[in-house]
Amino acid sequence: MMGSGKMEYMPRLPVVIWIPLAVAVFAACRPTPTPDIPDIQATVAAAVQTALPAKISENRAAAPDVEATIAAGVEATVQAMQSPAATGARIISPTPTPARTPPATPTLTPTPGPEATSTPLPADTATPMPTATPTLSQLMVEIEPSVVQIITSVGRGSGFIVDVEGWIITNAHVVSGFTEVTVVGQGLAETMGTVVGLDEKLDLAVVRVEADGLTSLTLADSGGVSVGDDVAAIGFALGTILGSSASVTKGVVSAKREIDGLNYLQTDAAINPGNSGGPLIDALGRVVGINTSRVEEVLGRLVQGVGLAIASDHIRSALPLLMSGELAPDPSASFGRADRRPAGGGQVYLNEKHWYSVQVPTGWLLNDDDPDQVFITSDEHGGVVWISVDRVDADRVYSLDRYLGSGLRPAPDAGWTNWDILSERRINPAPGLPQSEAQEFVYTFTDRNGGEGKGRVLWQLVGGQLITLDAVSNADIWDFYSDELAEMLGIQNSFNPWSFRDDELGYALAFPSGWATVTSSSADYMAADRDTSAVLWTEVSPDQGHAGAGSYGAEAGPTDAGFSVIKRRLVFTKRESPAYRIDYFGPSPEGVPLRGALLISLGGGNAVRTVVQAEAEDWQEISPDIDDIFLRVSVRP
Repeated sequence: MMGSGKMEYMPRLPVVIWIPLAVAVFAACRPTPTPDIPDIQATVAAAVQTALPAKISENRAAAPDVEATIAAGVEATVQAMQSPAATGARIISPTPTPARTPPATPTLTPTPGPEATSTPLPADTATPMPTATPTLSQLMVEIEPSVVQIITSVGRGSGFIVDVEGWIITNAHVVSGFTEVTVVGQGLAETMGTVVGLDEKLDLAVVRVEADGLTSLTLADSGGVSVGDDVAAIGFALGTILGSSASVTKGVVSAKREIDGLNYLQTDAAINPGNSGGPLIDALGRVVGINTSRVEEVLGRLVQGVGLAIASDHIRSALPLLMSGELAPDPSASFGRADRRPAGGGQVYLNEKHWYSVQVPTGWLLNDDDPDQVFITSDEHGGVVWISVDRVDADRVYSLDRYLGSGLRPAPDAGWTNWDILSERRINPAPGLPQSEAQEFVYTFTDRNGGEGKGRVLWQLVGGQLITLDAVSNADIWDFYSDELAEMLGIQNSFNPWSFRDDELGYALAFPSGWATVTSSSADYMAADRDTSAVLWTEVSPDQGHAGAGSYGAEAGPTDAGFSVIKRRLVFTKRESPAYRIDYFGPSPEGVPLRGALLISLGGGNAVRTVVQAEAEDWQEISPDIDDIFLRVSVRP
């Protein structure tokens, strides 16, 4: 594509499997699919493939208690916009659920057989005694000490002991990026574990701990598992929200799946955030799989009871290599994936559902059990940074001023008194980009215990998402401890909703975490989806004197005679700078049917053209992401 605004075919890039590090199986609130009759079987298979192997993350943890603190009349003024963003900061201290006392394992006393007589009975007439199948509660008494929780600075997952010498198996996405993790469980006091081996493609990792008195689980042959067999998923669901003990959910094997050469057991046993890496056991307490992910949405409709576990045969075959210290290469490395560990220490947390990143300083703990509301806390300093994301109607709430114009302002949490907003102003963390503007409020309050607190909240509108970033602590941190304050505000300031930003040319865009940058000399920027044929690229050229995207777009069109325009129209018309979208289709040079969409945005004397193109068979799967990608394109005026 050159300055004429024409489109040309981009060759399909090789599909590369990648295992994400953090949360999100499927993004919610996707637009309704096109009315074409879908191939249901292929669509569901694609949805399952998209879900793998992602960190389990979409189930919502209990939301903070939101009191009626928003001014009367807001709901009538801005429908569907009520959000925790208007409630100010909260510090959540979940009350642990007391650990259940396991029932004692009953002692089975065999019934004595008859005494032998002078005339022995023939051997083949003896009736064998049936072997009693243990109940799930009996199994849990023996199994729970072998199930552990694995904690890093960016999240929590599960694992289980496979050897009494301290070998633990878990998912790669639970520990990826770390050499040491914290391990704790009923049979293991909190201790440091070393990540010995890791395979991103299999989503398996081995952690080693030094401890005595450990018990291990037995790996079964998953090839002997049948559809309909009883199974149970064990792990630390929802992190610490439900308490400190492991939980168990029961179900059946719904199906046996093979995806990209890997075997999975599909189950209707509930799998929730925090279950990643926990065992899926059979009726005898043997491990038949490792809980990995779940499918939540297909064709825009919610799905229930579709959980997925990596078959135990993969664990059995991979263990020797992983225990020897093998660190399998990240399959995304060829795409130039950025290092997630900042130079100054700490970690970069990536929210896979909402496509943003934020830096977590060393010593701060992150709770992302609910990706819509992420908390970063410091036990040492008492500070909390809360990142809340709410979906809004981008056609109705098309600017930050539109949102603020309804009269919404931060409000105190329940129990706070002496609430006072000290200052309010507009800031722009990424100068020139309209969607980086934020409204800053600095406030003070008295908590329910009489302590003086202070906070800073930022409201930001990015595409169809309303972002709230709230940093709050006791007032002493703001007045006397500059280093601690710098860390807390630094988390807020590190918030980045963009996957790519070109400050020189003045534009930014975002795309799902399953996509990655591709080196290209034919485009200003290029990225590709690792799981489908989708490719994204941008080109920037002079706007040729056009006053707006409408007139520029009206002259743009496919250069290939085989490409045909499906629809062209002006979009985002209520924004200060509308854009122009063209949807098209046509064959590739190899004759493969293609679908594509082009978004033209004008600003700073340039035309920024963002194109997403894929093989037609993948189009329905990626369509919701295309809409969100285009909503996030921000161009400097």
